[in-house]
Amino acid sequence: MYWASGTAKALELPPLTQKTYEQEELESSTDQTGSSSQPKILALIRNKSGNLFVTLTSTSLQLWGFRPIALISQVSRTKKSIEEYGENQNVFWKPDGSLVVVQTSRSCLFTYNVIPFDDKSYKYQFGNVSHHYTTGAGEGNGVKTYLLKFRMTIRIDAGMEVAIGTEDYLIVTTKSPPAIQCIPWQAEPGATKTNILARLDFLHYKKGITRIVYDRKISLFGWITSDGRAYAVQFNENPPLPPAGVKNPPIYWAGFSFHDEGSSKATFIAINAKFSLLAVGTESGIVYIYFAKNYNGRPVTSIAWTSDGYAVAVGWRDEGLALWSVYGRLLMTSMSDDGPQSLPNNFQDQFLCGIDNLFWGVGDYELFILHTKRKENECQIYSLPFVKSAVTGFHSPDNAKRGFLQMDDRLLLYRGGDQEDLSAINPDAIVWQHISIPNMYITDNWPIKYASISSDGRYIAISGRRGLAHYNVSSDRWKLFGNQQQEQEFAVRGGLLWFKHILVVACDNLRTHTNEIRMYSRETKLDNIYMIQNVQVPSNILYLSLLDNALLAYCGDNMIYHYLLTSASSETTGGAGGNSIGLKLCQQISFTGVIHAPARVRSISWFQPKSHKSFTPDNMQTASIIFLIDGKLVLLHPQKSDAGEVQYDLHVLADKIEFYWMANRGVGSLKNSLWACDGKGVKIWMNIWSQEEKAKDWQNDVLLSANKEGLHILLEFYPLSVLLDKGIIVGVEQQTSIRQSLEFAVFKLATNTHLFLQYIIRYMLTRELEDEAVAFATSYQKLVYFGHALEVLLHQVLEDEAENSIGKAKGAVLPRVIRFLNHFPHALDVIVGCARKTEVALWDYLFSIVGSPKDLFERCMTTGFLKTATSYLLVLHTLEPTAHSSEDTIRLLTRAMETEDYDLCTELVRFLNSIDGSGKTLKDASVSIRASAANNNNSNIDGTR
Repeated sequence: MYWASGTAKALELPPLTQKTYEQEELESSTDQTGSSSQPKILALIRNKSGNLFVTLTSTSLQLWGFRPIALISQVSRTKKSIEEYGENQNVFWKPDGSLVVVQTSRSCLFTYNVIPFDDKSYKYQFGNVSHHYTTGAGEGNGVKTYLLKFRMTIRIDAGMEVAIGTEDYLIVTTKSPPAIQCIPWQAEPGATKTNILARLDFLHYKKGITRIVYDRKISLFGWITSDGRAYAVQFNENPPLPPAGVKNPPIYWAGFSFHDEGSSKATFIAINAKFSLLAVGTESGIVYIYFAKNYNGRPVTSIAWTSDGYAVAVGWRDEGLALWSVYGRLLMTSMSDDGPQSLPNNFQDQFLCGIDNLFWGVGDYELFILHTKRKENECQIYSLPFVKSAVTGFHSPDNAKRGFLQMDDRLLLYRGGDQEDLSAINPDAIVWQHISIPNMYITDNWPIKYASISSDGRYIAISGRRGLAHYNVSSDRWKLFGNQQQEQEFAVRGGLLWFKHILVVACDNLRTHTNEIRMYSRETKLDNIYMIQNVQVPSNILYLSLLDNALLAYCGDNMIYHYLLTSASSETTGGAGGNSIGLKLCQQISFTGVIHAPARVRSISWFQPKSHKSFTPDNMQTASIIFLIDGKLVLLHPQKSDAGEVQYDLHVLADKIEFYWMANRGVGSLKNSLWACDGKGVKIWMNIWSQEEKAKDWQNDVLLSANKEGLHILLEFYPLSVLLDKGIIVGVEQQTSIRQSLEFAVFKLATNTHLFLQYIIRYMLTRELEDEAVAFATSYQKLVYFGHALEVLLHQVLEDEAENSIGKAKGAVLPRVIRFLNHFPHALDVIVGCARKTEVALWDYLFSIVGSPKDLFERCMTTGFLKTATSYLLVLHTLEPTAHSSEDTIRLLTRAMETEDYDLCTELVRFLNSIDGSGKTLKDASVSIRASAANNNNSNIDGTR
């Protein structure tokens, strides 16, 4: 889902200690010559909203702003303060961003208010110049002014280990005695809630907690204790009172250990609330719950989930970084077997050699990395740009089935499907169209949160902080709101999608504080005057989905609202003129008891049998609903009771799914198919909408598929698009280029493809659907690589069955494959091609099923496939005496001369020389060819007489 793109930027750090009214502040950072040295950065951490981050040195604290990245404010502690309270050690934010807390080496906490001001610290002003300047993405508003102001000092007399801030409490763990304290931000006498660790029964080791993380969305804490165990913990500020007569204080914490020291000691923990997951980094370098490689046992120093939960970045102390998708696909890594030794001497991207801290920037388009050199004790902050799939922002069917990527200031659209077959599978072909987002929009509305493409790929719509814009791929033109006030009065929430040339938008009206579904036409100006319709929805919209003419809106009140897009007059659509499209509410369904946390739903869609050409209020009740929650792909299948009421049966189709899409247009059985991507590859369900009797019972193939293995294609890259008409899956993989001539690494995406025809055909043949397999394959027969797909099919089945020597026994698939191949002219080429790429030890088994190579050679001679017959000669030469193969070669050479195929003649002459270096066989062949030619001439003369 995420891949690095371009090159990392090393931030130019200003002096992080400034001269103040107390000169002694500079004593620790000035050498004997009077020159100032850059102090070491101890920590790098962003606030919750992502618009600010702080860095910490042993004596100072810095506040930074994004877009442009600039130092806004900093505070430096005096020498007297450091001697009394200790040096700075760590820093964290209060979740609302109003307070920064610094932890010192002498168990003290310094709190600093973050005070905002209306004016700007930095803003581009070009003045009256003749040149044309444009600001970058998100830089139009400049950097807002903030001030760090000291608030108070808190001394923890019991000694402090770690601290963290939640919305209500400052949570501190102490050393003597080992305990955990919850101190309210608005402290009142006796309001602190304390538990001695020894009284927490769920703790195996009660002598110290080394790390605490917290996620408010799922109200869960993650703890790591000194023995390397990881715990999932919850806090209850109002626990049950102890029984009467018992004087023990209440227990505020409850939890359990989910990672023990036997699996390698935990060093870091991060929570992914979007998918309800926890990632644990360990001393051995393994990250749980993912299958990760042990990179030389280097300890994990940092873990950061993307804000959408689709990917996790992991940093190692002396190795670099890696990125995984949510269910374990390795998307990128900066590590190699030879490690830092292979880097040039003047290499600047030192974060490849080790990472101290990292976090994702706003919109997850940048990864900020802190690296500290171990020997020189110098530090550097890097900003590494990333490209991500549009599915991470809006999981629409059209986004999921196309290669559609987002970058910081542009979109990438895969166009290989529009090219010739060979270009689509050529990794060097130019298949990506770069679409720059207008500066007029992105300057003020960065970052882009939603991007959506139409089903035909002609239109694209985007939305950032406010408003929206849309783009015509054919004309290469954008449309923006001409009235900026209208643009700034609403924000897209829940997605935006295309119905023909109509843009359907789920949004919050910031002026009226209402939830709306708006419709704009691509053919008119982007202005509320030309809005086709505006429908208010009772609750905030979480997700929009569209199938044919049916719109589904899933809302925060756990209700689904079903709308039909129907033809409407201008009287009902607000004056668009003439007949237009209107929304009509048909039904609403409560999901209470089915979905417990609406915000965790990643996608929700219709699932309608194709016997209905379009939706009506009646057949909407026969449509199934499919949704993705916590990685589970769930189908709700409607059942009508005797009273006519519709109830839904719930079926879990698959687990650990990252995204899915449905194909209602395709080839053969793929016209009605469901595709789902997990961390290993793609799962496919075919003919799930079919109403034909010859199709397998769909309840067996779909509804019960959670209990059995379906069609699963393993991939070596991350899939992005499925080209049904070309029979390939398209995806990308990360490439990192490091050259001795460059001082930095270059990250780029490599396009990759994988044929899926052989998997579909084998799936059908295994289930004895031979006629369906032939009909399906016939639709792809014109592809230039169709023969290659059949050869791969034969090779895979041969290797799988030869090991057990199934032969023609019941259940054997290889005989079915051969019968299937005989329906196509590629059969003889496919068999010999497979044989030549297979071990000779398997030939006896192969030809026992397909027939003897001699018979196949004769078929080639009879049908005139002389080039294919040449390949069979090589097989015969391996299996038969030289004399026999020589005779066949002479026969074939004679036929080649007769057909004037002189290139083939040349190859055969070389072959004769290779099997008989004396030249005798070649001389015999020449005599035989002359005799044959003479006989042919005599026959021709006799014929003319």
